[in-house]
Amino acid sequence: MTSRQVSFSLTWALLLLLTATAVHGQRTGIKNPPGNNPAEAKQHLDDERIVIYSQDFEGDTFPPEGWTRLSPDGGSGWRMVAVGTSPYPGWESGTVPASPAGGDRIAYATWETGGQHHNDQWLVMPPLTVGDGYELAFYLQYAFMNFNDNVDIRLSTTGAGDPAAFDIVIDELVFSDTSSTDWKLYTYRLTDFAGPGEEVHIAFREHVADNWVDGSAILLDLVRVLAPDTSTGLIDADGEAFFTLYPNPARDAVTLRSDGPMDRVRLFDATGRLVYRAEAGGSVLRLETGSFPEGLYILEVVSGQRTATRKLQIIRR
Repeated sequence: MTSRQVSFSLTWALLLLLTATAVHGQRTGIKNPPGNNPAEAKQHLDDERIVIYSQDFEGDTFPPEGWTRLSPDGGSGWRMVAVGTSPYPGWESGTVPASPAGGDRIAYATWETGGQHHNDQWLVMPPLTVGDGYELAFYLQYAFMNFNDNVDIRLSTTGAGDPAAFDIVIDELVFSDTSSTDWKLYTYRLTDFAGPGEEVHIAFREHVADNWVDGSAILLDLVRVLAPDTSTGLIDADGEAFFTLYPNPARDAVTLRSDGPMDRVRLFDATGRLVYRAEAGGSVLRLETGSFPEGLYILEVVSGQRTATRKLQIIRR
């Protein structure tokens, strides 16, 4: 080999090393410019449904109680990230945004939380017994359009500890440079994939075959299971009323009165956007509604291990 060939080989090797360091060190992401995102229809939450299960990742522990994190790729896997974190963990740019549901924390997966060469990151919900009309709903954001990514929503009827058990595909989301980088609400009817009375596990799987060239940042928030609201009052999962709400419809204020301490109260508009949140603590709460636009809202109350919802109509007449 001549001295010129040696010099060329060393230069080429150095360029490859620098390129690999740039890709696998800190990444620079590209987002859709504001107001120039590809049009994607936003699905609205049906006002005739109640919340069977809700997880907003606001707790101090991750994964939340009952959830499972699987990382067959050998990476650290899904993690929790605070709203306002800048830059995105593993990136040189961007500020982690709140989802339309509000709150301070979000579930997060990116190339950095995956394996050495590829990503295969699973976040599994607690077991759920499917009921008539049950739907899965959640907010998800694909953050950077210059790195492709994939998110599967999968279902298992046999267990949560083995990725191979999730052999039922609810959806396979594929993200590329033509995808929106906005938050989006996804909803799926669970009875299309499992029968009423069947116990299931649902998993969110972020994966790319080569995280040297692919692997964006994926954000997940407010995972819910919804059911048709066939009641006229507020009930918990056991079918027993545990607080009253009056007046309803309301104009300037509404009063909540519970049979025990209310740990958390949240109000959502008809699109699922969080518009009010309180850590109540007492058994009585007065909620001022004068600043909210007229319309139908969903009020969610957590008391101990109980979670219940009710429709609230706000009027201006």
